[in-house]
Amino acid sequence: MSITMTVREAQGDFSKVLAQVSQGAEVIIAEDGHPVARVVPASGGVARRRPGSAAGQVVVHADFDVPLPPEVLESFEQ
Repeated sequence: MSITMTVREAQGDFSKVLAQVSQGAEVIIAEDGHPVARVVPASGGVARRRPGSAAGQVVVHADFDVPLPPEVLESFEQ
């Protein structure tokens, strides 16, 4: 469900905005009839990274640190 309100309404009662969002609603904040922001519920959290989960999927070639050719280096200087 999506609710649209003006910037003034959102500023005046931000706790109402948060209450709507916590119930799962999406609140669109508009200024002069144009949407400028969208407030949505936060995701369930950040998944914890597991070291080694990409083992065997990444290949680093033996020449990965060979200096770049001069013409390529020059393009970075421009």
